Amino acid sequence: MICTLSKKGRIIRGILGVAIIAAGVHFQSWWGALGAVFILGAVLSFCPIDGLCRSGKDKSEPESDKKCGGHCK
Repeated sequence: MICTLSKKGRIIRGILGVAIIAAGVHFQSWWGALGAVFILGAVLSFCPIDGLCRSGKDKSEPESDKKCGGHCK
């Protein structure tokens, strides 16, 4: 899998996911379930929307230069 998130991006998405879930619980809304998507993206270090946004950019960056901590192949 190709990593599309840096370590900082993963941390931000994880915190945002927890905050969305907490707001959903507080307001008793199903919109809080959206936070699970952010947490899943943080855990997998993959964001499909980010991949779509980068589709027109130069893809010549080698896999080893990705900032995913070396756990993605």
